[in-house]
Amino acid sequence: KKFIRSNPCDNIPTIFGSKSDILILDNDSLITFLGNLLEEPKLIPYVSLCLFGGVRPTECIQLRWEDIHLEDEKRQIYISQHVSKVRFDRYTPISDNLVQWLSPHIGKPIKIPNLRKSLDRIKKNIVWQKDIMRHTAISYFMGKFKNIYEVSEQLGNQPSIIKKHYQKAVLQNDTDFFWSRTPLKVQELID
Repeated sequence: KKFIRSNPCDNIPTIFGSKSDILILDNDSLITFLGNLLEEPKLIPYVSLCLFGGVRPTECIQLRWEDIHLEDEKRQIYISQHVSKVRFDRYTPISDNLVQWLSPHIGKPIKIPNLRKSLDRIKKNIVWQKDIMRHTAISYFMGKFKNIYEVSEQLGNQPSIIKKHYQKAVLQNDTDFFWSRTPLKVQELID
């Protein structure tokens, strides 16, 4: 019998970098992305829930408007265990800017036909990585709440994952910039 001593693929470089390389949208990319989003209004519910609500794409396409509480005293998104990747109920807070993105679109489809093609159109001129909207959201949730355990509960991650991948600080002025991006402010910046 002939056995090889090592995996011949071990020395082949990967294209994607390591799993710990998390890419988020910087301020310029955020404005470009949101400006493109304004040109595809049917995508606004889906993208804003993923980007400003931190909802996973697979969870987002299963959400119903009854799960999104914009008017309540405690504004939140309810993600049931049947929708959640991690199979437990959670509540994610809704920011002021998310209310402004979602309010004009209440009742409109969250999951639209040809979602992927539509997303490809708004990703133009942006360095993109799988799950970049969620990575961006979690990074800025950490910048806002500054509590690993609170963010892990809100977004359905283990605290160790938050610590390993998202504890990398985002600057406070970048955090403030992110959470203040409304459709009106984006339109003003791109005009």
